[in-house]
Amino acid sequence: MANYNDNISSTSPLVAPQGFHYMPDGTLMEGNTHPSETPVQTLNLNKNIINKRVYSNVIDTSFSQLLPPPPPLEDTITVNEFFEFYSQIFYDIPEKGDVNSHEYLIKRSSEYVGLAEIQSSDDFQVLLDEITTLRQNLLTTEQEVNELTTKLAQAETELRSLESQTLGKSQANSNNLANPN
Repeated sequence: MANYNDNISSTSPLVAPQGFHYMPDGTLMEGNTHPSETPVQTLNLNKNIINKRVYSNVIDTSFSQLLPPPPPLEDTITVNEFFEFYSQIFYDIPEKGDVNSHEYLIKRSSEYVGLAEIQSSDDFQVLLDEITTLRQNLLTTEQEVNELTTKLAQAETELRSLESQTLGKSQANSNNLANPN
């Protein structure tokens, strides 16, 4: 942007080269017209006033345009149809996996019905360890009961034997006393 006022006298009219114009301060600018020389356009604004009582009848205040459209009805399946499809593809579903597997279905369903607290293998292992400990305790107790039952039977046998020996000796003694030879 050059200032041409320095070289041109103030009495001669300035003629701008084609595609340029002079600013009021004498600065040569590219373009055919100065922004202040553009015609003024009038913009008419209209204001519609709606009565408060009829406002809700005239203006739609719902957010229906922002909501996604509902899914087509033909793409949805019923619960019965789901289980029919599930039965058909049961053996095609992988056993294990983070998604799209029987393991995933079990986890999701267990969470939904409230069984998720015993789903980890650590929880199962703790329960299996407790069952093993209880079985060992039961076996030990049954062995002790068998040993005590055997000892009791032996003690009863010895007691009867002693009773019969004692009775036999006491009868012999009473016979000897009654019949001294």
